[in-house]
Amino acid sequence: MPPSTLRQVLTTFETAAAPLTLPQMARELDISVEQLEAMLQYWVRKGKLRESSGAGDCCGCSKSGDCAYVVEMPRSYELASAPIIPLHANSACCPSQHAST
Repeated sequence: MPPSTLRQVLTTFETAAAPLTLPQMARELDISVEQLEAMLQYWVRKGKLRESSGAGDCCGCSKSGDCAYVVEMPRSYELASAPIIPLHANSACCPSQHAST
């Protein structure tokens, strides 16, 4: 018996060699993006995946939402067992003149 579509969603994360967009995954699984999002939320609730909202603070001035250098990224998902790597640890994400403001 073939695995359920719900299980295929998790398997896609476990075997993907590169990041996939939600539309790409939905096409691959022959389901709508809305159905895929519901399945992703199921795996988030079960602790198998975690969601990254893409919202962040400015690493130069620590403003949230008011900084012109903060870009709102689309939601993304990853295996919950994957290590969390901070996006701006020991890196300059903002122009140096911005950090002095």
